[in-house]
Amino acid sequence: MTLIYMKHACHVCSKKFKSAFNLRRHISTIHNKSMLPKEADGNYSSSLNEEIIMNKNTPDAVPHYACPSCWTCHSDFEWIKKHMSTHETQRNIPSIPIKTKKGAFFFRDASTALHPPKRPKITSENIFTLSPVATIINPYNEHLLSEQKRLARQQIADQANMVFLKQYPTAYNMLKQALDVELPNLPRFLWSFAQSGNITAHDATLVKIIQFVLTDFCSKCHRHAYYQSKYERTYWIDRVVPIFQCFGDHSQLLGFQRCEIPTDEHVEFTIDPNSWMRTSTVKYHDGLGYDTNGYSRLIMEGSSRNITKENIDHTQEDTVKALYSSIEILNAFVRRHAAASFSSLCTVLSFSLQCVCTTITLSITKMDYTNIGGYIQTEVRHADVPNTFNNRVSWMEVFELVAYLFTSLREQETIMQTIKKENSGIVLVKDTDRALHVLNEINDRPLP
Repeated sequence: MTLIYMKHACHVCSKKFKSAFNLRRHISTIHNKSMLPKEADGNYSSSLNEEIIMNKNTPDAVPHYACPSCWTCHSDFEWIKKHMSTHETQRNIPSIPIKTKKGAFFFRDASTALHPPKRPKITSENIFTLSPVATIINPYNEHLLSEQKRLARQQIADQANMVFLKQYPTAYNMLKQALDVELPNLPRFLWSFAQSGNITAHDATLVKIIQFVLTDFCSKCHRHAYYQSKYERTYWIDRVVPIFQCFGDHSQLLGFQRCEIPTDEHVEFTIDPNSWMRTSTVKYHDGLGYDTNGYSRLIMEGSSRNITKENIDHTQEDTVKALYSSIEILNAFVRRHAAASFSSLCTVLSFSLQCVCTTITLSITKMDYTNIGGYIQTEVRHADVPNTFNNRVSWMEVFELVAYLFTSLREQETIMQTIKKENSGIVLVKDTDRALHVLNEINDRPLP
């Protein structure tokens, strides 16, 4: 048999790479073409006629060029170049390379979709790999359907329009006025703000949250610049934690545990029912929000070691971990309430909050009603947490995020009551509509 080894080279410029992943990334960023990763369960045997594959170059080995998008390889580079071109997808806006003596500059049209900085990050390859199980709805996912892209853009517009914060008019008006007040007068303004006699209880609750959070902010604005938080852990505890602790104290919707906290749902999600042994190590989180039923509802991650410089690898790892744990939470809840209707369980949300440098992003995850057995995660709000008085206008975005969480958790309380009644038999549900029937139907289907 012939000994061969695999090489990876670009079909456009012939540049060589150590892996298929690096080659696809090069094709995407330099040549503005998309190439999907190969199927994980394939192999080269069908295209090699049982030739032996060697990982390293040996004296008698023949080089073969591997396609980064399927399990095809060939000794003729010109042949593989033509083959690779069948996998590529040209993006709408090309990049224009301008070479100089010191390197190249790649110019792109202003309409080119770029990932916003300091936000959750998941690679295009991981998005594609997860697509049978989870759909990631965010502005930079190029694999989305047109309706999903519209939803991602609508979230951005809704945040700019303060759709949720305006549902609490007293809180909204107080916050707008407070941001025009000078620092020495801000505490007095907050606590002497006149509220109308017909203010709703929920509006009054959000007013109280804003009063306490901004009072704490006022105090920290007097801190000497040398003593301000410089590193992620200090910033997380000093600036982000107080917002959500105050939210939990006054809304009574969440309690919190912090600093390397595992979820109870992790044990249920990862245990093997054949051996009753865990199938993975325990995952710890920087914070965990739970409700009065003891269910985990909010995963919290701080993802940078410095508040001004993002650690990309750390961000990516925490993004995947938060998604995984969000699915764990939903999966465990479904197991506990499998007799409830599948449609009701598809309205249950798990939440994740990821802080990258000084930016917090709120995402929601739910079961996919149209792709039974799958999940949908959507980035819904983001905000820069102000750490100086000059940046105080960002509190509008922060409290739009808080208002979104406040409204969603209140709606979830009603949904939980409905599901409990369906699961216990108080509310009649057709057997064919129950989650245990719908999900087991998927498991019982014959393999293709």
